Amino acid sequence: MFKEVKTWFLLRKLRAPYGPEYVSAALTLAGLHDKRAVEPLLEVLKDEHEHTREAAATALCDLGDSRAVQPFIKLLEDKDSKVRAMACRALGKLGDRQVTHQLVVTLGDADPDERKAAVKALSRLGDADWQQWVQGTDEDCVRLGKSRNPRAVEPLTRALKSDPKSGVRVAAAEALVAFGGYPAVAALLKALNDEHSMVRRAAARGLGKLRDKRAVEPLLKLLVQLDNDLRLAAAEALGELGDKSAVPAVTKALKDKDPDVQRAAAAALQKLK
Repeated sequence: MFKEVKTWFLLRKLRAPYGPEYVSAALTLAGLHDKRAVEPLLEVLKDEHEHTREAAATALCDLGDSRAVQPFIKLLEDKDSKVRAMACRALGKLGDRQVTHQLVVTLGDADPDERKAAVKALSRLGDADWQQWVQGTDEDCVRLGKSRNPRAVEPLTRALKSDPKSGVRVAAAEALVAFGGYPAVAALLKALNDEHSMVRRAAARGLGKLRDKRAVEPLLKLLVQLDNDLRLAAAEALGELGDKSAVPAVTKALKDKDPDVQRAAAAALQKLK
């Protein structure tokens, strides 16, 4: 009887305007394992405070209702890493195998806890291979490149685009070369504009190895950059690409102020001619 009265009061609070009392009522109702808390909790997932969103995600995870699947997929892009990790755990617990693609993409997230949560979720969904490649360390991109699993391209692309560590972005660029194809080329082309010269150099060398003609024009622009190593990488890559339209620009590089760039340009011309 007491539980019924308490539930009645909680449901009454949920008819009030959204606010602290609404949130408290939704979480308390979830604690009673009452499925009527699902819809109110879905509203709480939109709260501006990350700890409130995390609490609502935890409650929805415990309730295990399939109505939360799509909202949890959206939470994989939440600005707070703890909320994203909770969303991964929840999706694994809910058991919908259709979310495996979204979870695989998050394996390239910058937060190691989210990557580990995604791996566990994928394992629960019957996709356990990722455990050997993604362990929540800076070497995850290296292992993904060695995996030869074509599904690794998307998490590597994500890491190359958004990881705050330049070393991880370099590893992602180098790993993408193992897969080839347009998605890898497109990601490397974008990385030519990375804020860190090491990443730009890795992208240039990678494009040379992939030998995609779409890289010619962007690489030609790198031949006039201030960074000596970047010009060197561009000259080497243009030689690998084998596109004769690059001959005039590479010929000019024979007079570059840096001897190493001059030698790279000479070697590239041998390949181009």
